[in-house]
Amino acid sequence: LDEPTEAGVEDAFRVVEPEGYVYAIPSAMTTTAEATPAATGINPHGIEHATLIVSDIAAMERFFVEMLGFAISDRVPGKMAWLRCGERHHDFNLIAGEGNLFNHVAWEVAGLEQIGRAADLLSGRGSSLLWGPGRHRPGHVLFAYFLDDEGVINEFCGDVEVVSADRELKEWPDDPSTANSWGPTPGADFFTHSIPLATRS
Repeated sequence: LDEPTEAGVEDAFRVVEPEGYVYAIPSAMTTTAEATPAATGINPHGIEHATLIVSDIAAMERFFVEMLGFAISDRVPGKMAWLRCGERHHDFNLIAGEGNLFNHVAWEVAGLEQIGRAADLLSGRGSSLLWGPGRHRPGHVLFAYFLDDEGVINEFCGDVEVVSADRELKEWPDDPSTANSWGPTPGADFFTHSIPLATRS
């Protein structure tokens, strides 16, 4: 497709994958001086992963592995997949569902202390955590989720597993303890909550 025109992107191209999502793949981006952290707030280290709801999870796994060069770290067969392109356990997460949708974005923080600070800040705004704190068994991830003002699910996560290039794929049971080894899972609507993404046929 046409080349992206986003600020800071020097060279890139766009592709459409099997579900109709449009991906921009840059080869160079403009860098700037590191921002000074604000005195308040969580100041996450960066985006840890994004999670998509997809109608054909097998086709999407093949696209990420065969086209983009990702590896599958963990999987709940036919339900979820955690994919990586580096040393962290996952950079993308796929959930089998209806349609082509965005489920949540995860922000990497230092650990439980920052997750607790996030909960305090949310409480001060008259809001609260949606799920957590807890620990996902895949990736050994500490987590807590909340809804932002636009109704998008955000995750604070830390203690993410670092893996070697030859790590073997692990398969997990479709069981509540897979999602949270510390306690309960949220309602079923958590895994279907979404916002639409731009697509092209």
